Amino acid sequence: MATAEEDDIAARFAAIVSPLEATMDWDSDVPVHDEPTPDQQAKQAAEAAHERQVREARREQRRRERADEVAEFEAAKAELAAEYSADYHSADGHFSPPEPPPLPTIRRGTIAAVLLLVGGVTLIGLPGLLLIDPQVTMVVGLMMIAGGALILLSRLRRTDEHPPDNGAVL
Repeated sequence: MATAEEDDIAARFAAIVSPLEATMDWDSDVPVHDEPTPDQQAKQAAEAAHERQVREARREQRRRERADEVAEFEAAKAELAAEYSADYHSADGHFSPPEPPPLPTIRRGTIAAVLLLVGGVTLIGLPGLLLIDPQVTMVVGLMMIAGGALILLSRLRRTDEHPPDNGAVL
């Protein structure tokens, strides 16, 4: 049994659809798909064959291009491998590192700064070493350590190889 609300909805729907009913032909027997004629079938078959040929030609062209790209990549890879092998391997195939750079020469100022550091640590560790008040010996030892550290820090040098705006230098 339909309720009053369902009847109202059905009436509204009928009012909306009623203008369309006059133009609708619900009983027509029009076939959904027309059968193609033999000429149309032949034409469709020819078009399909032509499309397959075009697709196959494109596919072959892409395969050739890809083969060329792969060959180029393999050649570049072999060239890099040969360069690497020549740079880092000896004739017998083992890794041979490059010669290390020479050690820098120690300057007199560096030696003096290290001696100040060692002397300051010695005076702090053995305050009775000098024949003066142990508190004065501690102050002198601290001043020697600070002086040696300042000398070492002031003698740090920058090379022209690494300009100051390049970030961290390792």
